[in-house]
Amino acid sequence: MSQDSKANIVQIKTEPGTTTSDSCTMSMTGVKMETDTPAPSKANSGGATGGKGNATAASATTSASPEVNSVDTKAVMKVEPGTSTTPKAPRNKKEFKPDELRQALMPTLEKLFRQDPESLPFRQPVDPKFLQIPDYFDIVKRPMDLSTIKRRLDTGQYTDPWQYVNDVWLMFENAWLYNRKTSRVYKYCAKLGEVFEQEITPVMKKLGFCCGTKVR
Repeated sequence: MSQDSKANIVQIKTEPGTTTSDSCTMSMTGVKMETDTPAPSKANSGGATGGKGNATAASATTSASPEVNSVDTKAVMKVEPGTSTTPKAPRNKKEFKPDELRQALMPTLEKLFRQDPESLPFRQPVDPKFLQIPDYFDIVKRPMDLSTIKRRLDTGQYTDPWQYVNDVWLMFENAWLYNRKTSRVYKYCAKLGEVFEQEITPVMKKLGFCCGTKVR
């Protein structure tokens, strides 16, 4: 082989401009990078290719981090601070049987009936025509009397003792609303209110309540 051919061969091998020592150095650098940076796949022995492989591995590691963070964030969002995962149990309201209420409350109603003459204006519904008070229903929107309360108690219309207590106090409030303080009916009503309050309080305590006093 001539010298010119050998020269051409050398030129072809060294055309990329990379010396043997440079190639070895790059290869060693590539090996060092592969050792320092853990990658899930094998790196090539060439320096440029190895660098590309490491860059890909680093990119994969970087892209994986947001996924882990997003999972952690979702987990934190599911459990809010101060929120209990256990539902609160509803408070059970005591249920009363009609016979139980009638037996407990009827004595207080009979006590009001026995007040004479104070109970006389309250034993039956108000008759505006007979009493010549045509404006009664314009002022009193919810009439109430002792006979209506007794009928409701006898027929089991009350399911809670407070329904009975509220009807009695409604009867008193109607009388106080329509009649003057100096009138006979107003004074009778005040007397019945005192009697009822004394009678109903111990009964309500036995039924599990504090009292039977109407908040005014």
